[in-house]
Amino acid sequence: MSKNRVSWLKLAIVMLTIAIIGLVTIGDYGISWDEPAGVWLPKWDIDEVTKGIKVTGLFQYDGNAFNFASEAIYQVQEAIYRIFSHQSSAYDSFKLSYEGAFLKRFQTKHLLTFLLSLVAYISAAKMVGIFCGLQYAWFGAMILAFFPGFWGHSFFNFKDIPFAAVFSLSTLVGSYLVNSYLSVDGKVSLRINRLTIISTIYGVIVGLLAGIRLGGIVAILFPFIAYTLIKVTTSPKTLFKDILDIIVCPILTFTTCFLTATICYPLSWSNPFIWFLHTLSTFSNYDWVGQMLFDGKVISSHSLPWNYIPVWFFITVPLIIQISFAVGLIFAFAKYKGFSYLQQACLILLVLQVFFIPVNVIIKKAVVYDAIRHFLFIMPAIAVLSASAMIWIYELLPSKYIKISGITLLIIALVQIRVDMGALHPYEYIYFNRVSGGLTKAYKRFETDYWGLSIREAMEWINQDDGRKLPVLVGGPREIASFFAKHDIKLLQYDEKTKPPNKPFYYLAVPKIVGKGNLQDNYLECKLVHQVVRQETPLTIVRLCE
Repeated sequence: MSKNRVSWLKLAIVMLTIAIIGLVTIGDYGISWDEPAGVWLPKWDIDEVTKGIKVTGLFQYDGNAFNFASEAIYQVQEAIYRIFSHQSSAYDSFKLSYEGAFLKRFQTKHLLTFLLSLVAYISAAKMVGIFCGLQYAWFGAMILAFFPGFWGHSFFNFKDIPFAAVFSLSTLVGSYLVNSYLSVDGKVSLRINRLTIISTIYGVIVGLLAGIRLGGIVAILFPFIAYTLIKVTTSPKTLFKDILDIIVCPILTFTTCFLTATICYPLSWSNPFIWFLHTLSTFSNYDWVGQMLFDGKVISSHSLPWNYIPVWFFITVPLIIQISFAVGLIFAFAKYKGFSYLQQACLILLVLQVFFIPVNVIIKKAVVYDAIRHFLFIMPAIAVLSASAMIWIYELLPSKYIKISGITLLIIALVQIRVDMGALHPYEYIYFNRVSGGLTKAYKRFETDYWGLSIREAMEWINQDDGRKLPVLVGGPREIASFFAKHDIKLLQYDEKTKPPNKPFYYLAVPKIVGKGNLQDNYLECKLVHQVVRQETPLTIVRLCE
């Protein structure tokens, strides 16, 4: 068997392993705080376009590419169900109910989210192959699987995971686009050729990226930036002429990007240019007002310290990944002059992916929240440089015995991460690395289950325990609890201004700062009857008030 076939086989085995583990465990995850809105958004957009019913608030600017794809797959499933069952589907309405359409839609969305996350693994693998050779590509996918935050979000985060996956794909394809720019000898025309095809493909990819989160539109500039930087260091005297020679390609990319993004935003169809400018302005000045737990203090979204993002990175990314990422950057820039054009382009685009948006957010003091979940898109790029560093170090080790020792140490480090992920399952996204003290030390110092995933487990306990069918006061998203509550259990939404129900009742609360304090600090006089616990740390709690 040829070396290339062996390399592809290794990658296939790793990807198949990741896919099987994910598909086997996908049913273990709960529903996140934002997911109901993600299910409703396609209907709201369609209603505005067809019936003139206005979408209110920021929902009118939310990206819907992934939501529409998920809804389309759901509708196909239901059509097939009707054909083979010869009866009306039980899930063909948007009615909220325990056994209704919403729960089925969530299952479809979770599956699609995970399957799309595999694009990030494949992209990371291919980029490691660019730096280190195809024989090592499998290692890039494997290292990304040891990012607990990325893995955990891959089953329910319908916003940030699709964005991360498509962003990673744009970096990979963008690398080949820049490489094609650099191979141009003469002026490029609009005829169909390799360069115009890849320019179009890149435009479509970035259009889809913007269709998930409009901020992704910045990636349209990245290949041009990479091309300019490489040209400045290789042939600065002809830079202006070289740019004019390939100018057709960025124009083609921008056009296809704009058309694709417009298709993804039905609300923009009446006036796309004005709508996009207004939406970009709205998100640039987005002002979410809320409270967060950070380093033991409850702080306002308006007074976040500059190091909010770096601190979350240092406490939630495994130490071995952090160290290898730093080493990878050093190695990559040291090797830069000896890199091929493709490798140079890939490095520049990875650096832009990791640093451009986060640094811009820090400088502008933009509002961020929910730990580092808005920056999951940098994780695949970090995995690429981390995996590449490990490979480069391995290749430098002088003897077989030292290499075996290095591999042994790496396996020990990865096993520790895997053990922690297993202990947290299905809440891997709340992982804190061992250097920071883990989840136990993070308790009441940092946000933990801010998505409210553990509501499912707490509600299932109430279903089994409640012989009296007591009402449940929900300190968190009542809607999420309703998807897992028995149909005869009354659910009430906690509000600090609303009078509680008559006793006895259960109080279910997530570890989230809302209003004046932590939701779990209410009704302390009531008996604590159940806790969803991971690593000796409570997540959602249940109190019995009688």
